[in-house]
Amino acid sequence: ISQKRILKFTYTNNAGQTREREVIPFTIAYHDRKFYLFARRKGLEGGDPFPWQLDRIENCVITNQKFSLSPDDIKVGDLVEVFEIVQEQKHL
Repeated sequence: ISQKRILKFTYTNNAGQTREREVIPFTIAYHDRKFYLFARRKGLEGGDPFPWQLDRIENCVITNQKFSLSPDDIKVGDLVEVFEIVQEQKHL
């Protein structure tokens, strides 16, 4: 994350589907006994970062591709707070 390089990995979702992903990493957060990588999919730079569950990531490679963030990009603290609220609502 600190090197501002794109990550490439294999990800298995809740349905058991496995896909190759290239992402722009923002931060790592811990919630409900799990770690998450908040990252935006490469090619979807206008979208919000997605919480990728770390234990579902395999074959992670730090690529040589660099990325840059603008001041208008989402604030990571706000993103983590919204994620925690959504997760709490799922458990109600």
